[in-house]
Amino acid sequence: MKIRKTSLKINRHTLPVYLLFGSLLTFSTRGFQEAQENLFNIGNLVRYIALPLFYLYTFHLCYKKDLRYIIKSSKALKFLLLYWIIGGISLLTSKWITYSLVKWIEYFQLFFLSYYVLNMEIKHREFAIEIYDIIIRFFEFLMLTVLIGFILSPSKALYVGNSEFSALKSAAIPFRLSGYLIPVTSTSIGFLSSILLYTYLVKYNNGEKIKYGLIKIIISIIFVIIAQARMAILGLVIAICVFYLIINKNILKKFIFLYTCIFLTFIAGAGIYNILLRGQDSTQLLSMSGRTEWWSYALDVYKISDAHEKLFGQGFAGGEKVIAAQSNEAMYTLDSELLGALMSTGILGTIFIILAIIALTCSIIWLTIYIKKNCVNRYKTYINEIVGIMIILIVRMITTNTFSTLSYYSLIFVSCILVTQTISKEIKYESRNRKNYNGSI
Repeated sequence: MKIRKTSLKINRHTLPVYLLFGSLLTFSTRGFQEAQENLFNIGNLVRYIALPLFYLYTFHLCYKKDLRYIIKSSKALKFLLLYWIIGGISLLTSKWITYSLVKWIEYFQLFFLSYYVLNMEIKHREFAIEIYDIIIRFFEFLMLTVLIGFILSPSKALYVGNSEFSALKSAAIPFRLSGYLIPVTSTSIGFLSSILLYTYLVKYNNGEKIKYGLIKIIISIIFVIIAQARMAILGLVIAICVFYLIINKNILKKFIFLYTCIFLTFIAGAGIYNILLRGQDSTQLLSMSGRTEWWSYALDVYKISDAHEKLFGQGFAGGEKVIAAQSNEAMYTLDSELLGALMSTGILGTIFIILAIIALTCSIIWLTIYIKKNCVNRYKTYINEIVGIMIILIVRMITTNTFSTLSYYSLIFVSCILVTQTISKEIKYESRNRKNYNGSI
């Protein structure tokens, strides 16, 4: 077995992505009213220090290393940039201009990082892959803080439902894991653990050794279960099924996987379903825990909006927050990527997000088929990982914002775009050289 080596030392070349990580960290949670009264507080200090540092330092590197080339980027990245431009137009009618403007500026970090990475690829081959590996390790770091927090104080790490009306009290597992050293929601723990667990399984299947691999897999499984993020579990299950039944070539492994699934369904199907209910009844589950009412309200608001708001939305990221606060007092979010984007950046912004997802998906499918057909093992693990990550992210967008604002998920999404572009370029380059070599013989 081989070990995939990644240098995780912070150096001047990789520092920009670490500074971007700082823009993702917040050490306080607030309600909608509190945030409107004071957008900036001590809990967000790290984010607002990291934001200008990222721009200043990355610009410094680009200037010092003469990284001034406009590299041809993939269609997915271009569509995402068009989404951001539409977001800029939406600021004209924003219902919460300060919030929208800050989120819009934050989001541009993804494009500046992409510009930097694509230029660095000229001098440092496969730099995009190195950045991808660092992001995966950052996810591991976040889960490590959750684990340490649980060890130090289980009562703080386990949410048991504070409200007397909380269904969690009667659930099969009457608590949900959350992070408090660095605030990480139960939903994010579920999704990040699912992404990590999937990548571990792919590495093992493809013959790569993982340091402390078995421990990491066990912890990830436990986290996925006790975080009780149902859509994360659904995304993980679909991703694993696609990998073992479609991508994987080994017939024996396909048979073992199918047999295991049937066995688990027969033995523990009822128990698994009971856990997924989280103390709710089937009606609540079908209504997406009440989300369908919020979505209906948002659609009604969209119908009565003027033409400009229908096309460009009511403010990048902020439009959704304002409308969500009117529809529910629990979450201050519509918990839907498409509806959130529709409210914030209108139909045009939503279309460009969808096109970005479709463009990357098409690239992934082409690379998967090419690698499987031509037995290109060099990049197989990366593409296999990205297939599953995209499945998990697409499932996540059904009930949670994923691509439309700066987050762990939009960052890994852009990283997947850059990696697929790098691998496509390398494969086409090697294929062209092979043809030229064969033609000269």
